[in-house]
Amino acid sequence: MAREEVRELVDQGMQVFAQPARPAARSGRLTVFRRILSHWSADHRTLKHCLLRLKNPHVFINQGGSFDILAEPHRLSFLQNPEVTYDLFFRSNQHQATMPKHRRERAANLFARAHRCLLNSAWTKELTETQLLSRLSNAAIFPHYIRFSYDTPLPWPKTESNAPIALASISRMDAHHKGLDVLLEALALLPPERPSWRFDFYGDGPDRAYLEELADWLGLGSKVRFMPHTNDIHSIWRRHHLLVLTSRYEGLAVSMLEAMACGRPVRRTPYGGFREWVIPGETGFNCPAAEPTLIAQSLIAAMANRNKWSAMGLAAFNRVRDKLPRDPWSLYLTPFAAPQR
Repeated sequence: MAREEVRELVDQGMQVFAQPARPAARSGRLTVFRRILSHWSADHRTLKHCLLRLKNPHVFINQGGSFDILAEPHRLSFLQNPEVTYDLFFRSNQHQATMPKHRRERAANLFARAHRCLLNSAWTKELTETQLLSRLSNAAIFPHYIRFSYDTPLPWPKTESNAPIALASISRMDAHHKGLDVLLEALALLPPERPSWRFDFYGDGPDRAYLEELADWLGLGSKVRFMPHTNDIHSIWRRHHLLVLTSRYEGLAVSMLEAMACGRPVRRTPYGGFREWVIPGETGFNCPAAEPTLIAQSLIAAMANRNKWSAMGLAAFNRVRDKLPRDPWSLYLTPFAAPQR
């Protein structure tokens, strides 16, 4: 279902075309054949014809990963038109196998010809440049937009002295990307003498059923609950104390900014926008990697300092309030000159 903002634009006359599905990134003759057929699909033809009708266009290309555009031959061909200018969004990246030199050069040339390369964190930019062995001189950092007012933080949850610590994860139920499998393994490693805690997972996704079975397999019982996706972020943070993020890779986690805007500290792995937002011991806690033992150790250390969480949550709120632009769309609308060809 499209977001409300997209539906409003459609009501104003914007045309929306379905994104053609891409075959899974596998090798083999059958996969290659499917990929060739997909480029002759009705969706691809519709998109291609729509692009060709545009006169002197400026195009915003939204990539999930830094190099997704390299797998889109129709779009690559369109971008070679000297009358076309474009901005490239880089929403995420991860450590991966070394790219062949010809692929690196192709990507570097494509990125250099862009008006701007828009990345959501310094980490994403630095990793992309290292993978390319080339600097992104036209890079700009774009912030995410928080879809609720955050002029004041939420009150700290009122709990009895013997009430359990309330921890939460808010993410798509993608076990590998979000590290939810190793998070459950880490929870199972927490020693019983530690303070009482409960953990709520919010979200939906392809691995939800597996993760629920994994929690049972690990014997976590009623200490872990799987809750449905909700857009009412305030309802979550009125009842919870700490956001836990264990992604194996990330761009800039919206759930992190939302939790901080509600006045809650964050414990997360050091990818994406970690350095810009989470100051260890001040606005949150660091876990060096998405590995069960390290996650468990970082949670134990965080819970040992739980008397500081309220003050850390206030510091997190102040950081978001002072540093996150309220009008991030202004970056996309700044005047631009066509790049040199």
